[in-house]
Amino acid sequence: MKLSKRLNAVKEYLPYGLVVADIGADRGELSLCLLKERIAQKVIIADISEKSLCRAKQLFAEENVKEQVDFRVGDGLSVLTPKEADYAVFAGMGGLTICEILSDRPGVTVSLRGLVIQAMGNSDKVRALLNLAGFRIVGETMVLEEGQYYIIIHAVPGQQVLSPTEVFAGPCLLAQRDPLLMAYLDAEKAKAQAILIRLK
Repeated sequence: MKLSKRLNAVKEYLPYGLVVADIGADRGELSLCLLKERIAQKVIIADISEKSLCRAKQLFAEENVKEQVDFRVGDGLSVLTPKEADYAVFAGMGGLTICEILSDRPGVTVSLRGLVIQAMGNSDKVRALLNLAGFRIVGETMVLEEGQYYIIIHAVPGQQVLSPTEVFAGPCLLAQRDPLLMAYLDAEKAKAQAILIRLK
């Protein structure tokens, strides 16, 4: 199965042989790929929309992985108990929503061995929340797909002190001088300048 660039970047951060909770999984394409490539030993596919889970079930219907997948309807991490999953993935959800989900179930959040997050906006808020929740950022990737910038964050339990600049732009993206980062920041600057002009 061919994944989009952003989902492929998410997949690259997931260690082999673990139980992965795909939160807000929508059609479940990432989870199916994790099982077919034997990256995950089991996936828990969760979505607040039963309709989305029905689409995921249809995708899995002809695959021989029934014993390795669990479908759950629910809000965020409410579908999990502590230590039930090793990693949680949030791909394609709003950054503020992700922050709320991680904050609402602190017992589940702190029991995870890792998080891979691709937020639709407000990645700086996600980084700040991870810092407060006892996670350190160990990897970041930026991809450009169909004119849209996507930031993928990999975090594991641990302490980390981030400067305001690192919270905004990403400690790993800054350290590795990601070639897309400058273009992304220029685009964000142009948006801010346009807003200032309108306000004046």
